[in-house]
Amino acid sequence: MKTSKLILTISCLFFYTFCFSQKEKYVSLFKPQSRQGIKDSVLFYYKADIDILNIDFDKTKKEDKWVLNNGMLSQFFNNEISSFAASMKDLSLEPNIVSVNSENKTITIGKNILLQNNKDRLDKDLRKISNVLSVSVSSSIDKNFSKIYSKNNKTNEYDFASEINLNLKFTHIGNNSIWVTSNSSEKITDFRDKKISSYLNEEFKNDKDFKIKIEEKDSVSFITKKYYEYYKKISEKEVKNIKDNTLFSSYSLHWYGFNLGIPLTKKVINVKSTKTVGTFDSEEFYSWKAEAFFNYLYNVPKLKWLKGSTFNFRVSGSIFNNNNFIADNANAVTFQSIIDQNTIQQVLSPADLVFIGEYKRLTTTALKAEGSSLFFENTIGISAALEKNLGDYDALNWKLGVPVSLKDKDKKPTLNFELQWREVNRQHMVGISAGYIFGKFVR
Repeated sequence: MKTSKLILTISCLFFYTFCFSQKEKYVSLFKPQSRQGIKDSVLFYYKADIDILNIDFDKTKKEDKWVLNNGMLSQFFNNEISSFAASMKDLSLEPNIVSVNSENKTITIGKNILLQNNKDRLDKDLRKISNVLSVSVSSSIDKNFSKIYSKNNKTNEYDFASEINLNLKFTHIGNNSIWVTSNSSEKITDFRDKKISSYLNEEFKNDKDFKIKIEEKDSVSFITKKYYEYYKKISEKEVKNIKDNTLFSSYSLHWYGFNLGIPLTKKVINVKSTKTVGTFDSEEFYSWKAEAFFNYLYNVPKLKWLKGSTFNFRVSGSIFNNNNFIADNANAVTFQSIIDQNTIQQVLSPADLVFIGEYKRLTTTALKAEGSSLFFENTIGISAALEKNLGDYDALNWKLGVPVSLKDKDKKPTLNFELQWREVNRQHMVGISAGYIFGKFVR
């Protein structure tokens, strides 16, 4: 009985809820001619952009009309994307990337480039985040140190370390949606009509650019910049009101893209058929990888006793260079030999890690689906993943987990870890997977 009531409540909520989606059309192209023109027109055209959307989508009934414009939607979603990006492994918006992957024992350093912000547009802060290009270099790490260039003890020559990769990633963030109830729509409109005008007057009064009298005509770029600055102020004020009072029932984000890992150095794999004393062979291995992915995120701020909750679903397909030792999760053994320096002195040679068995290079295709959720203000949840490998290596891997996300005072994730039970290469494991995001602290 309780279940049926819950289903009925959720169904009614969505029936009386309206969805607002981001569109490629942004704010109006109106440009005032003077500072007084900004005062007289910015709020008028801000509201006009909402009216234009209602006309474009034939929203004539009052209860169906949009109450958000694209400037507001951009401010809302840009903030939400930035907040969630720290905990999403395929979405990163911080200008600098510095992360450590404890599972793969790698460190990654790079740069994120928001492509639309490279354009010389005065309204760029009001445009949605659409395309992100990430360029980074990753290297293996051991004992909190990553060797890039060091001396080879066997050849006594300096050389670059193995397993240095160039990573290129392109991400497209789609047109996202927010659901607002009719009751919340009225509150949003009421706040705009009663509060924004007095807020703007106070902002104009304190703006030094509106206190200085200049006899010469202001430049077009200056006026346009100030116009968009105040348009953004209105959007930020309204978005803060919507978030502080939770004037939305849910929202969704989605993004997709591809990764390309290009090896800059080769990895040398020492191979020997048996453990007997003697020489071993060296094989060259290049760890290239290509991946395409799609990610969907759904957030519900008020879900009964679960409070703020987020649901995330990801699918991906990849193809990568592989070998039988990686596939079997094999461990190398240490080989050392005795060297005669003279007739009376012998020393041990530098240790070599050698894999025992026949070396086989593989090209593996993998299909993966992941689902996760976070409850109680996105702090703790459950997750599951399934991965099927195709080709000579055809293992079926799976994972069940309990993710935990620790937040800072601004409620942005700073440390994410997960309690996991998983099967990889037919081996069961229980443990903790940790992820550290350092990008926000690098300047």
